[in-house]
Amino acid sequence: ARRDSEALFHEMADTAPAMLWISDPTGAWTFLSRQWHELTGQEPENALGLGWLNVLHPDDRDSAADAVFEATDQRRPFHFECRLAQPDGDSRWTIIAGQPRLDTDGEFLGFVGSAIDITERRIAEEAVIEEVHTRETLSRVGAALASELDPDTLIQSATDAATALTSAQWGVFFFS
Repeated sequence: ARRDSEALFHEMADTAPAMLWISDPTGAWTFLSRQWHELTGQEPENALGLGWLNVLHPDDRDSAADAVFEATDQRRPFHFECRLAQPDGDSRWTIIAGQPRLDTDGEFLGFVGSAIDITERRIAEEAVIEEVHTRETLSRVGAALASELDPDTLIQSATDAATALTSAQWGVFFFS
C-alpha cells in the first residue's frame, strides 16, 4: 500500500501543471518534480539541498535565499518572483511559493511548495506598462500642441516625446 501511495504521489507531482518541491526543516529541498528538470535542465541531484538556487538569475539569488531562510526561521508561508535560467541561456519568470509542513504534533517538517512559470504574464504586464507610457506621452504632447504658441517650445515638446517613445538617449530637430 505504501509503495502504491508513493507511486501515486510521484505520478501526481510529475504530471501537475506546476513544478512541485518538498524541503526539510532547514529549507533544503529533498524532492522536486520532473518539471524542474524539464524547465531548467538542472539534474535532480544537483537541485536538491540548496542546489536549486544555482539556476536562479544571479540578481535574484540572494533575495530568494533570504526569503526562504526567513520563512524557515519563522515557520511561515512565503512566495517570491524570480528568473530561472534555461539550458539555452534564456530566463523564465517564476513564482516560487512554500507552505509549512507540520506533523500531527505540530512539529515543523519543512515546506511543500511549487514553482509556476509566469513569463507570459510578465511579458503582458510589461506591454501594458509600455502602452500606458506611450499614451501618457502622446497626451502630454497633444496638450502642449493645443496650448502652446511658441514654435520652439512646440518643437522641443515633440522632440522630447519622440525621444521618450523611442527610448533614445537624445533627440534633435532641425528646421530653417
